[in-house]
Amino acid sequence: AMSPTATEVPPEQHGYYPARLFTLHDSSSGVTVGMIDYGATIVSILAPDRNGVVEEVTLQYPTLSEVAKAPHYGGTIGRCANRIRNGTFYLNHRTYVLPCNNGNHHLHGGDRGFDRVTWNAELLEDGVKFTLVSSDGDEGYPGEVAVEAVYRLRGGGELLVDFAAELRGGRTQLDTIVNMTNHTYFNLSGGHRRTVESTWACVNSPRVVEVDASLAPTGALADVSGTAFDLRHGALLGPRLGLVDGGGRPGFDHCYVLKSGLAACGGGGGGGGGGEAKMELAATLVDEGSGRRLRVWTTQPGIQLYTANFLPDDGDFPHTRWNAVCVETQGLPDAANHAHFPPVSLSPGARYRQRTLFKLDVEGPWAAALRSHWRALVTAGAVGALAVGAVVV
Repeated sequence: AMSPTATEVPPEQHGYYPARLFTLHDSSSGVTVGMIDYGATIVSILAPDRNGVVEEVTLQYPTLSEVAKAPHYGGTIGRCANRIRNGTFYLNHRTYVLPCNNGNHHLHGGDRGFDRVTWNAELLEDGVKFTLVSSDGDEGYPGEVAVEAVYRLRGGGELLVDFAAELRGGRTQLDTIVNMTNHTYFNLSGGHRRTVESTWACVNSPRVVEVDASLAPTGALADVSGTAFDLRHGALLGPRLGLVDGGGRPGFDHCYVLKSGLAACGGGGGGGGGGEAKMELAATLVDEGSGRRLRVWTTQPGIQLYTANFLPDDGDFPHTRWNAVCVETQGLPDAANHAHFPPVSLSPGARYRQRTLFKLDVEGPWAAALRSHWRALVTAGAVGALAVGAVVV
């Protein structure tokens, strides 16, 4: 099979002008990824189902003006992903004040985060290297930071995402905080024919970052055992959504702590490092109707599971509640305000590095059979629905 390729689409052939559109294609898997330089944003992922039918598996808009107003669809998020309580953090004896764009909190880098600016883009053989310089004081953050987001498509439907950042100007002694993620909204059913209620999800995490009613972390890491948050052995999302409060709307909007994150809690590993860290399997999503599977490996300490609770019930199809799920690998939210969370601070001379791999394929028939057998046992009451044994699917 041919190696994956990356090309730029002529401006007159797409609706994102004046943004530049790039297409990454892997003939071995049939996966195609579309990205624009605005926000280093994924605007499309096409993937085949078990019968080879290639369909769209993300939520997105066809024009730049709509992407710019969307709730971070597909965007590369920074300088700091997720919520920062009350838009303030304390670093090196100084308090920094950021814009509050999510109730009383700062969310996803502010009003004009990394996904709301145009990046420099360099076409690679198998992907795109996006770069930008975030100035000192950008959205309230200290320090001038050079940022890199490299998206490459490998054989087997593997989208490899590498984030890097470092402070520029060695004389500035200001530390800063960096926590980047990608915010793609996935719907593996293809063409949005089913909501994520019929998506099976497995998240390899024993703890979730506890949040208050406004979705800001309390500082506690809650044990998922015996709760609707326990996805270690996988579950259909549908029955769980109503059992979870996602900020006043039912559904998930919670950050799971991965093994590397737990190891780094209470001191230990540097969040700004992570470059040589091993990737671990964080999550698996399967749409049972189509057989499409997404697996996510990452060096990051956490993964936010978001089931699009805040999309409107009566929105224009397909932009409706629960019609997508985000698996955002990241540092723990509000880490700058919780000393026992893995640090997100970055010092001059240090380099922030994180890697995430999204692999899109189709699950084998044995996996589907094993899972339906397990569900039958649960339904029959032979095993507890939440207190499940060590079956790995």
